[in-house]
Amino acid sequence: MRTLYKIAIENLSPGIRIANVLFPDPDFSGPFLLLKTQEDLKRLRALGLKECWVVREGAEASEKNPVPPKAAPGAPSETASPRTSADAPRTSAPAVPTSPSAQGGPAQSAISVEQELVSLKGFYQKSFLAARELFLQTQETGEVRIEAVTDVVDDIVGSVQRNRDALLCLKGLQRADLYTLCHSVNVSMLAVMFGKFLGYDQEQLRLLGLAGILHDIGKQFIPASILNAPRRLNPDEFAIIRTHSTLGYEKLAAHKDVPELVCRGVLEHHEKIDGTGYPHGKSGEDISVFSSILSLADVYDALSSNKPYRKALPPTTAITTLYEMRGSAFPPDLTEKFIRCIGVYPTGSLVRLSTGEFGVVCGNPHETLNKPRVLAIPRDAGRFLFTQARMLDLEKTPGVSIRAHLNPTDYKFDCQKVLKMWGTRGS
Repeated sequence: MRTLYKIAIENLSPGIRIANVLFPDPDFSGPFLLLKTQEDLKRLRALGLKECWVVREGAEASEKNPVPPKAAPGAPSETASPRTSADAPRTSAPAVPTSPSAQGGPAQSAISVEQELVSLKGFYQKSFLAARELFLQTQETGEVRIEAVTDVVDDIVGSVQRNRDALLCLKGLQRADLYTLCHSVNVSMLAVMFGKFLGYDQEQLRLLGLAGILHDIGKQFIPASILNAPRRLNPDEFAIIRTHSTLGYEKLAAHKDVPELVCRGVLEHHEKIDGTGYPHGKSGEDISVFSSILSLADVYDALSSNKPYRKALPPTTAITTLYEMRGSAFPPDLTEKFIRCIGVYPTGSLVRLSTGEFGVVCGNPHETLNKPRVLAIPRDAGRFLFTQARMLDLEKTPGVSIRAHLNPTDYKFDCQKVLKMWGTRGS
């Protein structure tokens, strides 16, 4: 029988399969990851975790006497049930660092997540409408008029400067039937958040935000029947979709007001460091850090968003998937920084605490990935007791931990609304 047991990170060794790569949660049912080398262990320890859950076959094991499971051949993709299983001269722009800051990490916010959400009222609708105007103008004229979204980019940068995490709460407002529009706004928000984490300045953040909204602009030149197909694409259709990054680049490169970094990011956001991406099969350092930031934001949002043909993956599963793609799709160091930026439990997530209370994640001001700040809310007889809600910093609250990530729709729970209510209390 397959069982899960807890083990300190310092006791891990090659050959162990981790049931949950990034956080200690015995209810995890996602893919296992095989630790193959000492380098794998080094990177896992660099994430700052103290313990994790691992899987083994056979008798029970304890942390004092851990028995590494036998390494399975090939990629570890099994699952288990819970507990039992060429650029022209362009407009000059500030240089973005060729490598991210050495550490990156939590930054002091001017205001709290819940306070920033109050100031963001109507922001997502405004952003969506601006993106729609941009895309419609592009379809009608064949030209990209970036003026339609510059105000939105400035708003995103301004919000992230006040509180880096608050915009994550807005991802839940997206609609599957309008995925392309919502996705462009989300990628812009995620890229700016990550840039802030890496220490980029305000003008560099604006470039990331603009590139995020424009990264899929080439899709406006793809037939709607393919772009909006409510199913997985066949090989011929996918080959057509793969032309969108080149199409977008060509349109933007003809626009004298679009900086080269933005154009390059649009062109390269589907390249992979192992050379298997497109359109040019670039690899390693031939892909700019700027482009890799967009790629990470793009993939994370795609995994954690509803699409016409499938439901969103839980954020924890999306994060685990990114971790498994490090070294093949993305630079390992940059991937690990992105995970630290977003957090194992992203801001706006609904979780269950070890106390039995429900919790809304309100950001992670610490290095410890699995101990964010949460708004704890009791629930009795199917009713949430909001008057008894309390704010907890799990890093400073011994004995209280997160036990599971929950889907808010299963409980008809609006995390953003609840946080806004908390942010306006007493006003």
